[in-house]
Amino acid sequence: MLCAFIAILILFQTFYVYLREVGLLAFLPESVQRVLTTISFFDILVSIFIYKRFSKLVLAIINTFWEAKTPEEAKKILKK
Repeated sequence: MLCAFIAILILFQTFYVYLREVGLLAFLPESVQRVLTTISFFDILVSIFIYKRFSKLVLAIINTFWEAKTPEEAKKILKK
């Protein structure tokens, strides 16, 4: 049992060293590699989170006018 555990540890350590040499991009598809080498990871995260927040804001504003039947009702909903 101990020998199996030691063998697994050696296997993980070998894989870790190989992964550090080759890098994570080597395990991804070529199209993803191309995107990640041309666009920074930070830009991808910003575009995901900023546009999501902006789209939620736009949907909230549009839905108030869609659901409200009078201008006063829309004002009450927007003030919330």
